[in-house]
Amino acid sequence: DMNNATYTQQYNSSTSQARAGCEKSDGTVVYELGNGYVREYKMTTGWDVSTASQTGTTLSTGITGGGGGITLSDDGTLLTIIPLEGGSMQQWTFSTPWDITTSTGVVSESNPLGMGLVRGIRWINSGNKLLVNRDSNYETHSASTPYDITTLSDDANDFSTSAQSTNMRGGIDISTDGTIIICATQTGGLCFKYDLSTPWDISTSVFASQTLDYSAQSTTGTYYCLGGFSDSTIIIGSVYSRMYEYDVPDSFTGSIGYKVV
Repeated sequence: DMNNATYTQQYNSSTSQARAGCEKSDGTVVYELGNGYVREYKMTTGWDVSTASQTGTTLSTGITGGGGGITLSDDGTLLTIIPLEGGSMQQWTFSTPWDITTSTGVVSESNPLGMGLVRGIRWINSGNKLLVNRDSNYETHSASTPYDITTLSDDANDFSTSAQSTNMRGGIDISTDGTIIICATQTGGLCFKYDLSTPWDISTSVFASQTLDYSAQSTTGTYYCLGGFSDSTIIIGSVYSRMYEYDVPDSFTGSIGYKVV
């Protein structure tokens, strides 16, 4: 239950102005999108930030002023990035999964999500949909070819978190079975849980009356949250180069837990 989550530890990253983040589902790899670059961090123990270290390689993106969203394919070979203002989306290919040193090139697509600020993105449902956070309003875009940014189209499914907060700019994550969403505020230090009655269909999302209060660690500058949905842990990522780790007792529902970065 997120209401009873406890803070355990933090990791001081080397990413200045981290504005978005994403992770491998086992919690052993985290990527942060900074001002013009992406950095890769690996944990020798999944979802344990005390074992994290930067791999030493920086991927230059040319996206300045911080990013809007970053996400990877399930197999760790396609890294997708979009600026805060939306517009041109980038997709980088890794010849070795989850290894930023093997990036082999980039494809760009002009304005595939339409106009408007982007506060976070996640590939979901095996790359058939892209989940997009737009300032407390969420939408999904379908990909006619999985993970192909050139085939995205708005599928008109959406939901709003404005009843809980109109400042939900701290990123978003979703469980691997598509039944749980977590999202965080940019200021105020709160992370909320939503249940989906139909997997991957965000229009069926309802607030689960579970809130993680991390204001004792950070009240400003939250830009991403990562869910270790099999590990009952949450990691919250801050623009001030911090990853905060929280343990969630009794998982979320059944055997599903999460971690927020």
